[in-house]
Amino acid sequence: MKILILTPRYYPEQFKINDIAKYLSLKHEVDVICNIPDYHKGKYYKGYSLFKNRKQKIDNINIYRLPTSPRHNNFISLGLSYLSLYFSGLFKANFIKKKYDIVINYQLSPVYIALIGNKIAKKQNIPSITYILDFWPNSLLATSKIKTNNFIYKYFLKKSKKAYLESSYIFVTSDGFINPLIDMGYDKNKISFIHNFEEDIFENKTINKEFNIDTSNINNKFKILFAGNVGRAQNFDLALNLAKLAKKNNYDNFVFLIVGKGSYLETLKQIISNNDINDYFVFYNEQPLINMPNFYNIADAFYFSLQDVDIVKMTISDKIGSYMSYNKPIICDKYWNQSQTFINYNGGVYLKNDENDFNMILDLINKYDYYLDKINKEFAKQTFKKETILNDIDNHIIEILKNKK
Repeated sequence: MKILILTPRYYPEQFKINDIAKYLSLKHEVDVICNIPDYHKGKYYKGYSLFKNRKQKIDNINIYRLPTSPRHNNFISLGLSYLSLYFSGLFKANFIKKKYDIVINYQLSPVYIALIGNKIAKKQNIPSITYILDFWPNSLLATSKIKTNNFIYKYFLKKSKKAYLESSYIFVTSDGFINPLIDMGYDKNKISFIHNFEEDIFENKTINKEFNIDTSNINNKFKILFAGNVGRAQNFDLALNLAKLAKKNNYDNFVFLIVGKGSYLETLKQIISNNDINDYFVFYNEQPLINMPNFYNIADAFYFSLQDVDIVKMTISDKIGSYMSYNKPIICDKYWNQSQTFINYNGGVYLKNDENDFNMILDLINKYDYYLDKINKEFAKQTFKKETILNDIDNHIIEILKNKK
């Protein structure tokens, strides 16, 4: 089988599509069309440019990088980066001579990648699968100040409906995406819910012995870890409220460890400084994956929250599998006590962003063993198992092609 994958992010950027493509390449012929890598850095990675390494072969996968402009981590340049992806992708679609059996659109942000992939699939009369991680245009509401009455939102609403409705099949990583797709008019029988998998390094809990975390000032404190992109969508209001309440009550026995970077990082630091709650937060630079189990190991609990936007609140982040694999409590927004994934895990502390949050954290810290005993460890072990999920993706693809014939 010949598979074409379109994705805005690919190696050396660290996204799960790397593992999916590599797994599929063991059984099939796989090509990838993607951006020039620039994620988080805002500029092209070392060794890549408009004139360097636009075409590569890694792990027996042919990689073709579209001539995209760098993000530069501001709204205008990000928009230009999106547009360069869209137009260069549409141009590329007109000149693909190789015949494929199926197209997979690994749809992060923006939604443009699905429009490009669907065009290729239509020209070749083959199925397309849109694999949704970010549901558009709703994700735009959480990551920007754009409102539903804005012309930009309306533009992306039109583009998103076109992208989803023209896809032959859809994979979703959050079951909350299913009803909105049906509301758009998509056939529910062509939607498959596939959990994000945890990386091997978290499943095996492999410690990097050459990397040490300086915890000398926080060893006796209850450590709450957040790892990943520090963006507006991640909603740190709960963490900020907890810190303010703790200071108000002269309590300093917990600390948030923030590992990562993103567009909201400097704003978050400024808010913390303005409220004089610096003692409740420790920031670490973005880390290579090999170092992350060290942080997960020292954490007592994990932090997870998203902006109060309906479809965003339905998003099961790809970090949840790795969090749950460590069988520790997850401190999160009240919404998640309605999520089937969190209900099955049974290891959450659900905050409401009010005065009672402080009492709930005190209870967690004082009755920690009780909370640990509540966790459904078998659910976490089975639900996010990498090999099982990758095999499930492959079986879905094979079944789709069988049905086509």
